Amino acid sequence: MSIRQIAVLATALVIGTSGLASAANYGAIAYGNGYSVVHNSTGTYTISFPAHRFKQCSVVNVTPAGFGASVPIVNLDGYYCSYDGPFSLQITVVINALSTGAQMDNSFQFTATSI
Repeated sequence: MSIRQIAVLATALVIGTSGLASAANYGAIAYGNGYSVVHNSTGTYTISFPAHRFKQCSVVNVTPAGFGASVPIVNLDGYYCSYDGPFSLQITVVINALSTGAQMDNSFQFTATSI
């Protein structure tokens, strides 16, 4: 098998999703589907994927999408992966202001990728 064939096969096996949650609408989904977002409190959001969305635990990347009065710092505060529960992946995102450290609402984008 050539390197190119391996790369094509590896690409075909990756399951991924990406999304954008809006701070203006308290975590409303601005882009993407197949997941839900809950705005728990100021600066805290939970992203949930339904059962059987991924076959294995996913690699997740979360980044801020724009900023207002302060530069947002986005952190993954919780990560839970389940194979047979009500959801396959649940992530808690916490956003803090760089200038003060206080939690703040801000839009964010993410990718979740699994093989």
